[in-house]
Amino acid sequence: MKSVLSIISIAVMLFPALSRTLLYDYQLNSIYTLRYGKLWLSNNLTYRMNTTDNNGYKYGNRVSAISNLINWQNMEGITLLPSAGEYYENAKADEFGDEEHIQIGGENYYANLGVNVYISNLALGATLQKSLSNSDHHANKVNDRTMLNLTYMF
Repeated sequence: MKSVLSIISIAVMLFPALSRTLLYDYQLNSIYTLRYGKLWLSNNLTYRMNTTDNNGYKYGNRVSAISNLINWQNMEGITLLPSAGEYYENAKADEFGDEEHIQIGGENYYANLGVNVYISNLALGATLQKSLSNSDHHANKVNDRTMLNLTYMF
């Protein structure tokens, strides 16, 4: 059995985009993977810290953890990585001035089911997150999530 710990990464993200505001996010991320042959257990822990933008809006800080069991499959120039696991997220409410937005934030648990396909320098992926539970104080109904990704590796 092999064990791989990625170095904890720190990212500073700048979002001046849609609202024409200046916002910095700081993200700490750690990934730990256990491998046994073609079977992997990948664990990821992320903490995202947000700052207040120049309009007084602050997205709530968030901690998330994900654990996926991955089965590595090679097939004639294509690599398939089907996965299944769990995702946990705890987010503080967003703030605008002195107000908290109770419809945003809370604690959520999801079941994950996904697949990534690697063809040469291209990676395609899809993940479905099925909501298992959410915190009682969450004002909105938590929906399932679907994510698609496309990556080109240089």
